[in-house]
Amino acid sequence: RGLRKWSYKAELLYTTYNFSFTDFFDNGSRQFTTDVALGFSYLKFNLLMKYAFYSKENQYLFANAGISNGHTIGNITNEYFQQRQLIGTDLITETDGKVVEEIRKYEQGFIAGIGYSFGEFAAESRIEFGTGMSRFINLSSSTTRISLLISYQFQ
Repeated sequence: RGLRKWSYKAELLYTTYNFSFTDFFDNGSRQFTTDVALGFSYLKFNLLMKYAFYSKENQYLFANAGISNGHTIGNITNEYFQQRQLIGTDLITETDGKVVEEIRKYEQGFIAGIGYSFGEFAAESRIEFGTGMSRFINLSSSTTRISLLISYQFQ
């Protein structure tokens, strides 16, 4: 009778992940300045299983869970720069390169959320845990995203 209903939901979205920091260290005889920037833009495909708890004819509470699959599509920032200076001298050494030598082009994740639907509108709170883009076990780049979604369904 539609009191409890299972359904599947597929989503396609564009998302970005950016991280950067600058660190300054002075031990009295040397100064170090380090700049790091890491960023990705990727296309994600989410596949969710949805369970709806109906409360009224056009309004219901729902929960969903599923997987996300993201693939990098461009604008990858992967920069490392360090400047070292020996205090009291003009000797400056600079190093630049990549933060991560090998970037994984694919990210997987787990998504869970709860929401409320009323007519064509819905509001949902969602959390996602992703594997990140680093291939190295010792360099974790895992992601946790918390989202609030407002949606409209065309009839």
